Amino acid sequence: MPNKKILIVDDEISLRESLGLVLEGSGYDLFFAENGNTALEMCKKVKPDLILLDIYLPDRFGMEIVKIIRSVESLYGDPKIIIITGIANSLEDSKIKSSDAEDTARALWKKQYDVADFFTKPFNFEVLINRINEILSK
Repeated sequence: MPNKKILIVDDEISLRESLGLVLEGSGYDLFFAENGNTALEMCKKVKPDLILLDIYLPDRFGMEIVKIIRSVESLYGDPKIIIITGIANSLEDSKIKSSDAEDTARALWKKQYDVADFFTKPFNFEVLINRINEILSK
């Protein structure tokens, strides 16, 4: 059985490299993209099983990428998507507890965009890896 494929999409090279180092021993084939256009091209080529996707990229918003991928399954496959972002942290400034903000964002993204999960930066790598393993074992 071929290895599951994970596409890591983030404009922060340090995060892409860190996730790559953490995941490289897990038996997954890893692919990387630093922006939305590259991510869409990679999806066409490798049809990943899972995408770790930042919301804010230099050329596109994550929600736009999710909509495009979901609109043409024959072209992009049907990957599970985990959102990774720092956006919910800004909600703390508005007196919303961080965990409440993340829970609200997670529920919204799951319902509106059919994503598997939502993590805010900085996140616990072990928790993320466990969630990736859980999602890809289904």
